[in-house]
Amino acid sequence: MSPTAVLPPPPPVPGFVLVPPAPPGFDARLALQTLGYSLADADAAARAFRRHWAGDEATAELTDADKAMLYCLVERKAGG
Repeated sequence: MSPTAVLPPPPPVPGFVLVPPAPPGFDARLALQTLGYSLADADAAARAFRRHWAGDEATAELTDADKAMLYCLVERKAGG
């Protein structure tokens, strides 16, 4: 195979859904509140979200993937 060959995409992983990125300016804290998370301790809310949706609560820092999931969930809740 030549070094410039383009490989086909990998087969889909069962249960994996590609989520588009959250738009610029997306407010993740407001999204957490919209989904019912208390913002009395915003770091705890972010860890709880990550524990439930990412299976990881090591950090309260929301990744781009976390924000994309938040955006998707808020859009679904809004009926969008």
